[in-house]
Amino acid sequence: MSSAFVCQRRSMATPQATPEPLLRFCDSLRELKLASGTPSLGDLSRRMPGRPSVSTLSQLLAGKIRRAPRWELVRDLVDACREHAQANGITLPHDLSSSETWRRRHGDLVRALDSAAAQRSPDNLARLLRLAPDNRLLHLGDLTDSDLGVSEPIPGAGAGYIARADFDEEMRSMLSLGGPPYPYVIAYGEEGAGKTRSAVAALRNEFPSETTVLIPRGGAAVSELRSLVDSLNQSGRPAVVWLDDLTAADLEHLTLDLLEWLSGWAVTVGTIPALRCGDILGGTRSEARAVAQAALRRACLVYLPLELNDAERAEAVWHFEGGTVPQNFARAADAPEPREMLLRLNTARSTNPIGFALVHAAINCQRAGLVRGVTRDELRRLLPPHLTLLSTSPATDAEIEWGLTERFRMKVVVGLGSWVLCRQDLLGVN
Repeated sequence: MSSAFVCQRRSMATPQATPEPLLRFCDSLRELKLASGTPSLGDLSRRMPGRPSVSTLSQLLAGKIRRAPRWELVRDLVDACREHAQANGITLPHDLSSSETWRRRHGDLVRALDSAAAQRSPDNLARLLRLAPDNRLLHLGDLTDSDLGVSEPIPGAGAGYIARADFDEEMRSMLSLGGPPYPYVIAYGEEGAGKTRSAVAALRNEFPSETTVLIPRGGAAVSELRSLVDSLNQSGRPAVVWLDDLTAADLEHLTLDLLEWLSGWAVTVGTIPALRCGDILGGTRSEARAVAQAALRRACLVYLPLELNDAERAEAVWHFEGGTVPQNFARAADAPEPREMLLRLNTARSTNPIGFALVHAAINCQRAGLVRGVTRDELRRLLPPHLTLLSTSPATDAEIEWGLTERFRMKVVVGLGSWVLCRQDLLGVN
């Protein structure tokens, strides 16, 4: 750990009064210890799986802490007191011995501390972070997938998560690493691969719903968080700093010193398109770009492929209407809705006969058993006879070339490649 970071952490430790909700919580823990037969701190420590130090337990019970203790520490302490009481024939009141009651108390404490922190500096927090409607810090359970940047489900897909086995395993293992220092992880992949959706699924898998989630309003806001450090995380567990769809400008604010500071109390998670990532890493060097490049190199980069592998496609069958799975999510996301595609097709015969013939040529290839895409040369050979079949005037070489490159083909034929060709029964294409 650098001397600069040590100095920063020391500056954060300036003594301040313990918040009243925290004092009341510690009073309740002392009451539990007393009712359990006043076990020694050493005895309690030996009964706890994590074997916390006597000093840690002493500070907790005396209220000499400034943030909510970790729930795991509280749970183990309650279990140890209950075990000591049972060993000595003591029956504890339900409100002191129930783990569910203590869990609720701990959640109430975290919410009270977060709310108090937000009320002390609501304007500054709101300027830098997205907040809940009551101006408190957001928790993971408060946020929908769309709040975190996840796009709407692709056409024909259900709302469930389609597992990406290799990515899920690596991303979740990275997020589960303890700290401090806590991990700094960025998911990257092609546009439409599902980076944000998969990263959010990993977050929900690894973190409880009461985890504080900080969503900065841009990279510059991250660099200003130091001034509000005492207001950022009162939960006793690491917060999550969520940085979706990172840009070069965002990364230029993530200095190595800032990232080291963040790693002391938060898991930093982001996403970035592969092309943008490559442009930043391979771009011309300048002082600002060097910071962005260093920020990317510092991250644990986890790649999400665009294409589904065979196992993923087999699982995805259950998520798609009719069991028709696109080759990749980007292609399916670009495809128009079925009614829109049918409308385009039905209106194209007079407005764009070449595009109309191209669609029918592609559909007939699929009906004949072709499972791959149709190449440009193949479409060029198929187009003249299809124009004849459709009683359309022959096209010149220039018109055929225009038809093969025109936007209509890109939007309709490519869309049909992932939807219409597999769903002719729904669209009534002949």
